[in-house]
Amino acid sequence: MTKYRNTNGVLKRAKQFNRREFLKGASLAVATGMLAPWAPPPSLARGRQQLLGTYTAAPLLPTPGDMVLRDKQTGTIWNLRGQAIQGPLAEQHAMLQPVPGATTFWGPFSQNFHKAKVWKNGRNETEPLTENPELTLIAAPLHGIPSLGEPRSPVEFVSPSDREATYVKDDDLVIGVYLNGQARAYPLRILWYHEIINDEIEGTKFTVTRCPLAGSSVVLEGSKHRFGVSGFLWNNTQVMYQHPRLAENGDLNPSAAPQLVPFELISALEEAQTGEELASAVEELGGFMSAKLSFWLQLGQQAVAMQWAGIFGFPGVPNQPIKLAGPHLGDPRPAQLPMYEMTWKKWKALYPETDVVSILTAGKYVREGTLPRSWLAQMLNEDENIEDILADDDALRDIVENRLYKFYPYVCPSPPEIAFPCEISPWGDGDYREVEGLFTPLEPPHNSMDLKYGTKTPCFFLEDSKANGEHEAQVWVSDEIKTRFGPGEGDYGTRAAINDKFNQQSIVVIYEEDAQFMFAFERPELEATLSFKAVSFNPDGVYDDDEENQDDD
Repeated sequence: MTKYRNTNGVLKRAKQFNRREFLKGASLAVATGMLAPWAPPPSLARGRQQLLGTYTAAPLLPTPGDMVLRDKQTGTIWNLRGQAIQGPLAEQHAMLQPVPGATTFWGPFSQNFHKAKVWKNGRNETEPLTENPELTLIAAPLHGIPSLGEPRSPVEFVSPSDREATYVKDDDLVIGVYLNGQARAYPLRILWYHEIINDEIEGTKFTVTRCPLAGSSVVLEGSKHRFGVSGFLWNNTQVMYQHPRLAENGDLNPSAAPQLVPFELISALEEAQTGEELASAVEELGGFMSAKLSFWLQLGQQAVAMQWAGIFGFPGVPNQPIKLAGPHLGDPRPAQLPMYEMTWKKWKALYPETDVVSILTAGKYVREGTLPRSWLAQMLNEDENIEDILADDDALRDIVENRLYKFYPYVCPSPPEIAFPCEISPWGDGDYREVEGLFTPLEPPHNSMDLKYGTKTPCFFLEDSKANGEHEAQVWVSDEIKTRFGPGEGDYGTRAAINDKFNQQSIVVIYEEDAQFMFAFERPELEATLSFKAVSFNPDGVYDDDEENQDDD
């Protein structure tokens, strides 16, 4: 067993190896300025980023026992922000670069990626998954699920200690974003009911997306697009639309109407007295949507056409569907940005400087009139006055925290605490995230998913489109990781570092069961490509040289 010990802040290896030659490339890169801090380039074009960056502020030192990475080539210790904190590359202030990835449940992944490389037993196997037809259906009215951020007011953020952040519990999941030196957390409690948040950090615009049905999280670059929730589903996953109020450069168009769809088109539907009038109103509204709205798949690479057969609950709507092609049909989806899905407790530990979405953001939209009062009114009892609620921050906070953001949208409490979540839940009692097979529609053949894993099993995946039009996807399934690496020790559960490749790019996929995260870094190529293992942080710098939590590509 080889030991590593900390001597004058630098790890010294008991056995000899030619560190000088190995680090020559890194030193040259620093001298020539190649190790710049990572930030999205202006174009955010697809392609490889630099393999190493540097940090300038003091690095984050984990708590003893926290998961860190050790590369076996130099013995350097890296925290989960990617900073080298012990060892020779710590002297260079080296920093790993994140890989833009996404998370989802296994069932929807298998429906949307008919062929993918699945990491199994330490290697990647290309497997045909399902051969389902592309299934489109309307699950909610257009923009019936209100997104946050532009084109409404900016999202409000607060510090973790603020009263408006206490709705997020330590074991809640959040989507973390770290851009341009700032960290922000987007709790899934908020995203369950808004699904999309359009945001901006220091001039970098982006969109945070979550589909609670598919369990999928993706963060997209947003320089030209602001997305909303269309209400469509494509193979059980979210379909986004581009808001028509945007000019070609991505800025809000001040001459456009503030609402998504002109009021007169909605009024024509509501005031229709005959089937003929209703059919005419539907056709006019469909024409507007086809001309103005473009649709993108959350788990896909380009804008697509939707088939719209009208609006729920209106008899007499014509059966002939209206094709909604949109002005951006076939355009590539905006590039993905790095994101980190994990527990709130872990995110705060990794990014103590983080801000988090204020629980009052949507309620304040109702106050200012950019979100309909019906959004809040549906949560109130008959004896509660909406004006009184809006005038009192404490009352507003109580309503949204305990009657909306407290419940997963497809969960019906038993006994029900309030009526609202149960009215929108077709599943009855039980937690949707733990019950197999509850997707829409429920009947085969459209619900035929690949069942080698549970349909709700968490996954991390990477996707890319090649110049020849082929689409690649590679997935790491949590069940496979736990089987490969075992149960782990203590309260942390399974911990793993998987050294792998995707699209000829060397990466390391990182997993911890307790903190519920899977994300990836690029593996730097110096004299050799670094390979990593998961270890528990020791401030003294002494580590056992076991390989149980490492997988080599």
